[in-house]
Amino acid sequence: MTLHHTPRRRSRAAALVLALITGSAALLVPGGAARADEVVVGVEGTATEHAAGYPATSEPWRTLTQSTFVTDDLRRQWTGTINLAGPVPPGSKIDIAWHLGRQQPNGCEVLLSVGEPSSPVAADGAFTITRTYVDDDFAQPFTCMAALVFTDDVLTDWLTGSFSPNTRTSGVQAAPAGGRFLVAAGRSTPAIVMVTSHTLGSKGATVSVAGRRVDVPGVETGAIAADRARPVVVRVKAKREGRSEVALSARDGRDSGAFDARYDVVAKTIEAQRPMPGRYESADGDVRLVVTPRFKVKALSVDGVRCNDDGQEYGVRLSKELRVPRTGATARVIRVPDQVFGTGYYGVQLLTTSPRRVAGTFAVATYGCTGSTRFVADLQR
Repeated sequence: MTLHHTPRRRSRAAALVLALITGSAALLVPGGAARADEVVVGVEGTATEHAAGYPATSEPWRTLTQSTFVTDDLRRQWTGTINLAGPVPPGSKIDIAWHLGRQQPNGCEVLLSVGEPSSPVAADGAFTITRTYVDDDFAQPFTCMAALVFTDDVLTDWLTGSFSPNTRTSGVQAAPAGGRFLVAAGRSTPAIVMVTSHTLGSKGATVSVAGRRVDVPGVETGAIAADRARPVVVRVKAKREGRSEVALSARDGRDSGAFDARYDVVAKTIEAQRPMPGRYESADGDVRLVVTPRFKVKALSVDGVRCNDDGQEYGVRLSKELRVPRTGATARVIRVPDQVFGTGYYGVQLLTTSPRRVAGTFAVATYGCTGSTRFVADLQR
């Protein structure tokens, strides 16, 4: 199979180190007081108080109104923001630095400092930066912070603030690829469900579905990496035509129901039939496939799958074939090996809605992209 997506870009930190005092590194882990589905992953701080003698100027673009700083030890990222009181004049230079420290009786003891020189501030005076780190410098018990702004190489403002734990909800989430289920009424239709393990990895989860007019047997997943997803095939049987809802849940050892949700099931009266052989294409040209005389789908090509995490678009051409049974409905999960980032997955659902039309869902769950798209492809000959 041929991939043609743009890799996620990870910028290098342009660090402006002002002070560094080495402290004992300690990864933050869930404490006894934390909820069972909440995990402490770092710290988050807000600075709004001006240090004594600051701001050193009355010019709005040289002064700060607020700054935040957030660390995430699981994702190995930090994010800093500032807000200036006014826009930066053209040609002026601004540098930003953050001090992270531990509160002492006589002030904030600086443990680590990071910065961004020549920062491109927006017209409204706002600036946000996210950087990835590889060492354990950020895994320290920070309790206080300071944000500094240098304008034309002069320190003109200094804000102070405090840190609190940065928590993220953990648990396993199940959701239909494409946002809803499209099935044939009165019979079992295979469909794709995306199962995501938020914050922490999972050794495996059980997906359950409950609905008054819909029967769906539960399914088991294999291991899921932290903040990654994998598709699974479920079989959805709607008793009659119409729209209904199902409650979708996934459980593993955490037993967290934080991500349980209800989703639409659209059941239509569709004759059990195979699509006519030939070349199929969606109206926008993003999806193309060929149905052979032996009712195998080959050369499935999908463009424009938008990744949920960074908004990039993903495209793929599958080398594997999918056989369409007499029911006209099929779904399959395809492994995508990656020697660097581990296994990824594609999920494909196809439903023959007429002899000349195929409706489908394509899902991506790889290191660089998680997303799905629904499509309708018509016979072109």
